[in-house]
Amino acid sequence: LISSTVTDYKAAGRAADAILQDHHWPLDLCLLGMGADGHAASIFPGPDYDEALNGPKERRALGVMPDPLPAEAPVARVTLSRASIVSARSLIIAIKGADKREVLEAAIEQGASSNYPVGRILADVELPVDTHWAE
Repeated sequence: LISSTVTDYKAAGRAADAILQDHHWPLDLCLLGMGADGHAASIFPGPDYDEALNGPKERRALGVMPDPLPAEAPVARVTLSRASIVSARSLIIAIKGADKREVLEAAIEQGASSNYPVGRILADVELPVDTHWAE
């Protein structure tokens, strides 16, 4: 999440990306959660959705603005790009609740054409994904 005092979420994303460029890559581990709407990381539908999913592979992070803004956190965010997530050497997704399990199962079944961001992300993962679910 980006502080409400930050006016340029794109600049915040570029700053995060610049910091990550100085770190060893790819990630050894990426631990994802998932929202009830099927978003993962902070990849939401909105004006930056395509860029987060399909931007340059060398981009590690970017600023995004969900649309519509989630009521529980109505702010812009900085997120890892799909390319950063899928390049991780190990990927874990942890969810809680039957509703999220149904969304995750549907997203995986839909694959690359999924309406859910998590489905679009996971469709490109080449290694097994460890999935952890709790009621």
